Amino acid sequence: MDTTDRAKGFLLTTLGVLILTPDAVLIRLIKADPWTLLFWRGLLQGLALVLGYLVVYRGRAVPVFCSAGRFGLLIGLNYAIGNMLFIHSIRTTSVANTLLILSTSPLIAAVYSRVFLKERTPGRTWLAAAVALAGVAILFSGSGVSGSVNGDVLAFVAACCMAGSFVMIRAARVDNMIPAVAISGLFIALLAFPFTPALAVTPRDATWLLVLGGLVIPVAFALITLGPRYISAPEVSLLMLIETALGPAWVWLFLGEAPSVRTLFGGAVLLGALVVHTVVSMRKAEA
Repeated sequence: MDTTDRAKGFLLTTLGVLILTPDAVLIRLIKADPWTLLFWRGLLQGLALVLGYLVVYRGRAVPVFCSAGRFGLLIGLNYAIGNMLFIHSIRTTSVANTLLILSTSPLIAAVYSRVFLKERTPGRTWLAAAVALAGVAILFSGSGVSGSVNGDVLAFVAACCMAGSFVMIRAARVDNMIPAVAISGLFIALLAFPFTPALAVTPRDATWLLVLGGLVIPVAFALITLGPRYISAPEVSLLMLIETALGPAWVWLFLGEAPSVRTLFGGAVLLGALVVHTVVSMRKAEA
C-alpha cells in the first residue's frame, strides 16, 4: 500500500475520532435514563445514515447499502454489543476501570490481526500501544481504580468487540462498510427498547440527542469505519485513544470541570505516543 493510502487512512480515522471526542460530554448533558439514551442514540444513528444513503445514492441506495453483505451484519452486531457492554460496564464498575481496560484494544487488535489476517504488527505499534496504555493509566490514576469484577470483564469483552470490528472491516475488503454503522445503531435501538422505561424526553435532551445520535456518532463512525481499508486494525484502535485524551477537555469547556495536572500529563503522554507513531509510520511507508 502506498504512502497516499496510508495518509488517507490516518487522516480519515483521526478526523472521525476528533468528531467523536464530545461523545462523553454530550452523554453527561443528557439527563434521560441510560436505556432511553441508548435507544434514541442508536435509532437516530441508524436513521441518519440510511437517510444519507438515500440522498447520496438515490435509486442505487439499496444495492449499495446491501453491498456490505454478511460482514456488514456481523460488524454491525459486533459494534452494537460492544456499545451495550460499555454502558453496562460503566454502570457496574468505575469509569477509570472501564476506560483503562478499553485502552487495551490496540493490543487485542494486534493479536487478532496476527491470528486471523496473518498481518505482522510492527514493533513500533506495540511500543506505541504500551506507551499509550501507560498514558491512560496516568490520566486516570487519581480516579480510584476499583469496582466489580463483572464490570471489568464486560469492559474487556467490549474492548475485544472494538478490536474485532476493525479486524473484520479489514478482512471484508469491501470499499464501503459504512452500512455496518447504520446497522449497529438499529441493533442498539432494538436491544435497548425492551429496557427503556419511557421514550419521551425533554426538549433539552431531544436537542442534545439529535446532536449526538443524528450527527456526531454517525459521522464519526462512518469516517472511522473507512480507516481499516488503508491502515491496520491495531493502528485504527490506537488512534481511537485520542478520544480518551481529549474527552476531559470537552468536559472542562462545557461543564467547567478543570482537569488535574495528572490528567494533563497523562493526556500529553498518550497524544505524544500517537503523534510519534503516526509520523514514524508515514516515514517508513515513504522509504
